[in-house]
Amino acid sequence: MSKPPVDLEAINARVRRRELRTGRSGLVVTVVVLLVVLLGYVGLEAGTRAVDHTPWLIKPDAAWEWLVGLPGTAQVRVGAVVAGVLLLMLGAGLLYAALAPGRRAVSELPATRVIALVEHDVLAQALVRGAQLAAGVGSEQVRIGVDGHGVSVSVRPTSGVPVDADAVRAAVVAELERNGLDSATPVTVHLASTGVVGQ
Repeated sequence: MSKPPVDLEAINARVRRRELRTGRSGLVVTVVVLLVVLLGYVGLEAGTRAVDHTPWLIKPDAAWEWLVGLPGTAQVRVGAVVAGVLLLMLGAGLLYAALAPGRRAVSELPATRVIALVEHDVLAQALVRGAQLAAGVGSEQVRIGVDGHGVSVSVRPTSGVPVDADAVRAAVVAELERNGLDSATPVTVHLASTGVVGQ
């Protein structure tokens, strides 16, 4: 009995979805910890109120009366509106973060049959050599960062030796093309104001 043909497109799509996207576990843990701390504090204040002890920070009855009286106080109406808008923006941001997929620091390389992925740190190291040769400096004088928005190159020139930023940019773009990546990727070059002596 012959095996069914392998659907490489489906496999590549599944790998692409799994490897290029990331979960929001860090954000979820942060929000949950903040909620636990807030609810723990509210429970602590309610407990101290139940046993007639002095409150730790705020008396729950006084806080509730202040909150209920906010709309009737003309001086704090603007503050209440601003706080409401900020809370709405925070809620919208959390909702977007919950629904939108995160992205890993990974780029996809062109390949014929199977998907090829490279981490941004590895890609940055591959681009260093071209930038270093174009700038005429040592590898420790070049720092490259790669993210979803483009490539950022920082060069610390040797004192007294000028560096052509356009040549460095062209070398990085050439390296991107050589690795099969989009040459239209934005590349920014920053030259440090202070040079390195004796490199």
